[in-house]
Amino acid sequence: MNGIKTRLVNFVVKNVFKGVTKVDFLHVVKGSVYQNGIKISDEARESYIRHATTILDNVLNKQIDDEMRFIAQQMLFTNSKNNDDMVFSKALLWYIAERNKKLKELSKLNIK
Repeated sequence: MNGIKTRLVNFVVKNVFKGVTKVDFLHVVKGSVYQNGIKISDEARESYIRHATTILDNVLNKQIDDEMRFIAQQMLFTNSKNNDDMVFSKALLWYIAERNKKLKELSKLNIK
């Protein structure tokens, strides 16, 4: 029964609410960048690389990431009153890590 519910929820999110699916992600394959399953142009690729590098090197971005990590850790270790508070804190930490991982992946590509 849970399998049917999961498939139904996935179908509704994808087709009714037009939610983000895995094909919408940016994928890097052998130096090429794909968005929505389509290879992006070299100009767009170079723009993504430059923007990713700029974001990673930006002092303000680093400061905001550090502050968000501090808030999440504070909530996780001292202010959480229930499991939802802990899950939210972990989700925030996960988001920061995944975002920075994708930015690093893009910034390491060579501009042609």
